[in-house]
Amino acid sequence: MVIYEFDAYVHVLDTVSKYKVCDILVTEDDLEAIGSQGNDINWIKVEKIDIVDIGEFENYTIAESKKRICGRFETKPVYWTYAKIIINDITNNKRLNAITEMSTSPVVPVVFDVKA
Repeated sequence: MVIYEFDAYVHVLDTVSKYKVCDILVTEDDLEAIGSQGNDINWIKVEKIDIVDIGEFENYTIAESKKRICGRFETKPVYWTYAKIIINDITNNKRLNAITEMSTSPVVPVVFDVKA
């Protein structure tokens, strides 16, 4: 198994929002080649997710406040091309998700920018 680190930045909807990482999925599929045929993507659920830290992140260049969720996930050593994170906004009863390109090295963190 290979361990990847991840950082998820969630746009804060309000000051009391509570977020929970539900799933992280990975795929070998080329999303650009598939295009709008999203149902054809073969997403694989990762084996294990550990949350390390949850905190605030201030991005003063765009005057935006975000919640940062840091952690690790474990998966089989395959050349993954994309990762998808699904986050539950418990306070506002919403499910949020983001897709990002995977690095070829597990040393480089996977960064998700989750839009509300």
